[in-house]
Amino acid sequence: MFEIDSFYLIILSVAVFILILALGFSGWMLSKQNDQIDFPNITATCPDFWTISEYEDKLYCEKPDSGNFNYGKDDDILTGGYVKLGTSGTSGSVPGINEIYDTSFDSKHADWGSGKEAICNKRKWATENKIQWDTVTNVNFC
Repeated sequence: MFEIDSFYLIILSVAVFILILALGFSGWMLSKQNDQIDFPNITATCPDFWTISEYEDKLYCEKPDSGNFNYGKDDDILTGGYVKLGTSGTSGSVPGINEIYDTSFDSKHADWGSGKEAICNKRKWATENKIQWDTVTNVNFC
């Protein structure tokens, strides 16, 4: 039916062999990838579209104006109704709230917790208040 010149047959055979090796190597590398790496492995300082401001040598996340994207579900998401994980009732305000300007908070405040606990606490708060916070609301370990 088809007669292939031996030169083309050799080239085709070598190309298929290299393709099989490359796919096999890629599959092996993917299988050796560490499944336990938390995603994402970095965390954004503030929720999306919130601005970062400095006050007394601390960075604060400022809430956008009412009606803007990522404002949250209501006006008092910072000053009331925050439930700390592992407790019942409310603590009264978001950890690290700026007492002078109650439209901002310190996302690195110790009351958020540390490590994964802090990210999970922020994720819980952001989800309950309809705040999009890339690298916090989409973590895979809470």
